[in-house]
Amino acid sequence: MIKRGKSIFFRLSLAFLLLGLLPLCIAGTVLYGQFSRNLERVMLKDMTHMVAYTCSNVAGIKEECDNLTKLIYDIPLEDGRWLWQILKDGREEESQKKMKVNGLMKGILERDSKIASVYFIDRSGHVYYATANTQKVLDEEALAKWLSSANFQGKGLLVSPTHVDAYFPQSANPVITFSRPYRDVSEMKNLGDVLGALYVDVHLAKLSSVMEEQEQQGVLRLITESGDCIYSTKTSETGEHWQEGAAWMAEINPGQGSIRSREDYWVYQEIPGCGWRAVMQMPKAALMQNLDQTRRVVLCFVGGSFVVLFLLYEYFLRRFRQPVEALKNGMNAIRKGDLSVRVAAEREDELGILAEGLNHMAEELEDYIRRVYVAEIRQREAELDALKSQIKPHYLYNTLDVIRMMVLEHEDMQTAAMVESLSRQLKYLIGYNSDMVLLRQEIDNIREYFVIMKVRYENRIHLELDIAKDAAECRIIKLSLQPIVENAVRHGLRQKKEGGTVRIEAVKTDSRLEITVMDDGVGMDEETLENLKKSLEGESMGEQKEDGWHHVGLKNAYDRIRKNFGGEYGMEIASNQGVGTVVTYYLPLV
Repeated sequence: MIKRGKSIFFRLSLAFLLLGLLPLCIAGTVLYGQFSRNLERVMLKDMTHMVAYTCSNVAGIKEECDNLTKLIYDIPLEDGRWLWQILKDGREEESQKKMKVNGLMKGILERDSKIASVYFIDRSGHVYYATANTQKVLDEEALAKWLSSANFQGKGLLVSPTHVDAYFPQSANPVITFSRPYRDVSEMKNLGDVLGALYVDVHLAKLSSVMEEQEQQGVLRLITESGDCIYSTKTSETGEHWQEGAAWMAEINPGQGSIRSREDYWVYQEIPGCGWRAVMQMPKAALMQNLDQTRRVVLCFVGGSFVVLFLLYEYFLRRFRQPVEALKNGMNAIRKGDLSVRVAAEREDELGILAEGLNHMAEELEDYIRRVYVAEIRQREAELDALKSQIKPHYLYNTLDVIRMMVLEHEDMQTAAMVESLSRQLKYLIGYNSDMVLLRQEIDNIREYFVIMKVRYENRIHLELDIAKDAAECRIIKLSLQPIVENAVRHGLRQKKEGGTVRIEAVKTDSRLEITVMDDGVGMDEETLENLKKSLEGESMGEQKEDGWHHVGLKNAYDRIRKNFGGEYGMEIASNQGVGTVVTYYLPLV
């Protein structure tokens, strides 16, 4: 009698729970958790991109308005004189002066359709203005009252938060005012003399077009250092003090960052030059909506999979229980000496083979199993060899050559050259069995790499070679220069809009081979260079950062040189930010 704990059907049931249902539940939980983390990470990344994009555009608007206010120095009046000349001319009648200065204000107004009005107040209190709506008349008393509350103090370009241009009667347009003091530029000694101030009212639409052009579920705000809301996609907050964000503003750091509160995600970034911050608020409820849908999908997946597994288990359990019971009874009968017993062998599966083997003598069963086992191994080996033969390197070369010929037939010479270059790089990568190659072979592979890179970067990068003839015939470790050249292109030259050059020099001295790889890219600061050198000397496979491992190829080349040739050989790295990077190899003469 078989104990329950040793029954194969009991173990199958236990295996169903432990290896079927339990892993399914664990996989569903892990899947849900990973999806939640990924969704949160993607959401924060998208929010960061939106905030950065908004900051860039708002900074551009500020620069545009800065240039607009400087036009007061560049545009002459209608009589050819400059503004400072007419302001200092006490003989000019006020009516004539007003007409000429108003003309200057109109000239500035017409430079941008988003400007609502332009006005200038000299140090005597005279007001000159031009407005896009010629039906509006400026209320000078209301303007003076607003200017006293706006408190424009400081040098250069000054900005007020969003407000209503109520100094134009019956007007309620939300605007942002940019101001610049106007100085006497007649002589250097008079530069400190302020003759007045220029004010430019810009329609809020100029800002809203930037803030609202991106689809978003949260609220995007533009906040001053004092907490005033210059603009918000939640319209009721625009122009008001942001009371809700007072506690949040106390937690932020300069620059940019993100904060997770109990109910919201916050991403912020400071706009340089004006002290404003772009703030993106996303409620966690938006994330939970997607998570609820995912939870339902996971539960349906786990439940459906369990039902399918259970039905399959019941089907196979019923299908195998009867023949197994027959085999067990036959074995018990044979063990008791009843050699005349026979087990039905109608089945064409493993149980049928067992039943047939049980009906033969023990030695015939052993011989049969051995022959079947050996034959199966040989069949597997033959199939494996056939698969290996299908991926021989020459098959890949021939395929690339066929592609290149087809491209040539369509007269696409550039694509044909890239395919041919890729084929040669592939041949170099897997076509040589030795780990040591001639320096000229490594250089040829780098030339092929640059064929593709020049197309990729529109001929903005170049390769220069100065290889001595005797040095070209020295052997180096295969693919030891390639990572350096790739780093020069990726981290040095790619970030320069005008491109640059990678130069490789090689000389053979009496005692060693010296190879120099230099680029005129963006270079590295001292801290980055020091971290790179520490990662080369360390035990890890590279330099680990938030987005993964960096300099893995460089570290691999460095370790291979040290392990093959010893600690006296290797590479040195020097770099200056904004100048470029130089990597020098010291290798034995092979």
